[in-house]
Amino acid sequence: MNTQADSVRATVKRIIDSIKPLKEGFTALGDDDPLFGNASDRPSPVELDSLDALDLTMCLGDEFGLDNDEFERLIDSDEGLKSLRTVNDITELILSLSRSGSEGTSIAAPISERKEVKA
Repeated sequence: MNTQADSVRATVKRIIDSIKPLKEGFTALGDDDPLFGNASDRPSPVELDSLDALDLTMCLGDEFGLDNDEFERLIDSDEGLKSLRTVNDITELILSLSRSGSEGTSIAAPISERKEVKA
């Protein structure tokens, strides 16, 4: 069964692959693989850098319709960047922002999967 988290996770992987393509494709990126080379003792399959992090946050904001202020704090602090360490970290962040959204809107649905509501 494809859950909301699975959908977000797959979209995050596609975005990462568009920024720094993997030879094996985005499916080769594990959910808990480090995204940055210096983020852990484990090697990163993508080795994102600070410019890639900026691209990533902008793409995530665009794809999930997130407020720019929410993502600016991520790139402006070490604490915020911890939310971008793995695909699972990013997925949890997006889902938590979705839960804190107002009026029951679903932030976590990728724009490509949202259905247009007619008035």
